[in-house]
Amino acid sequence: VAVFDEFQRLLEVDRSALTELQRVIDEEAQGSSLMLVCTGSSIGLMERMFQYGQPLYGRATGFLKIRPFDFRTAYRYLSRRVGAGPVEAAELYGVFGGTPYYLSLLRSKDWAAEAERLVLDNRSPLYWEPELLLKTELREHVTYFEILRLLSSGKNSFSEIAGSLGASKTSLSYYLHVLIDDLDIVEREKPLGGGRAIYRIKDNFFKFWFRYVFPNRGALELGEKGEVLESVKEDFNTYMGHVYQEIAGQAIWSLDLPFKPFRVGRWWRKDVEIDLVALDRWERRAAVFEVKWRKLNGREALRVLRELEAKAARLPYPRKLYGLIAVEVEKEPLEGYLAYDIRDVAGAAAGKG
Repeated sequence: VAVFDEFQRLLEVDRSALTELQRVIDEEAQGSSLMLVCTGSSIGLMERMFQYGQPLYGRATGFLKIRPFDFRTAYRYLSRRVGAGPVEAAELYGVFGGTPYYLSLLRSKDWAAEAERLVLDNRSPLYWEPELLLKTELREHVTYFEILRLLSSGKNSFSEIAGSLGASKTSLSYYLHVLIDDLDIVEREKPLGGGRAIYRIKDNFFKFWFRYVFPNRGALELGEKGEVLESVKEDFNTYMGHVYQEIAGQAIWSLDLPFKPFRVGRWWRKDVEIDLVALDRWERRAAVFEVKWRKLNGREALRVLRELEAKAARLPYPRKLYGLIAVEVEKEPLEGYLAYDIRDVAGAAAGKG
């Protein structure tokens, strides 16, 4: 077994390396017991090295794209490792994302204590992690850092990013292409049914780091992590509202809905946004959800659902079901509606995990 880690960097050493490797595979490795494994973190470049027209096209016998844990998997891991319940696991997932290495560093289920120890401490390896990763992969890292900071602050449309960055459309398109296709850090999201696209950071750890660490580097370098942590705590529920929407979007495929979802996403227009919509195969039935990172009693839940019905009147689907996904929700008064809490979302309601 021969393993090339960060395989894409072979081209930086020798541009003819792929052609030579093709010759070895075709002429010398045939019939041998050689297993060649190529791994790399620059996803787009790795994929292009095996595309049509490249020396290694047709030589790969298998591809494996390693992805982070989704929330349910992270919950199962964290419930065993640190005794986290669904809420605590969601908070840790909001800070550290689904990268197994980051989760393996956790010692407790207290997100604030772990963030202070591992992310806000300038002696911790995770304090430097995004910077080291991006500087390794990118030459003009300053511009990419600023784009990620803008995304983490809520500026997510192409025009907002271009205006704040002072960049031309052509150059911004290139930067976004690298972040989306090569590094898989950012994704372009369009609402169900079409409309204006937005951009968002995919990984929660990068999202947390660029929202709270990057803008506070000066204070953190002076050792003021306690003060920074207090400001993070003040904003954390707002931040978790966005994270919980993502978690709900992952879980919707596994929830006990009246129909099997075929497409799932968000819906928005200029003045209206719906957190989650699940459609059946024929787009005749839609389950429309409001996602809340808080506990709701029956009265509050009914008020939220009535507001949701008003917003969803603009959706073009013939039959609509309305629902809530909250941290906790009083379900008894909600007959005729769909209602799920974080135990349902985590797959813990039936003792799973």
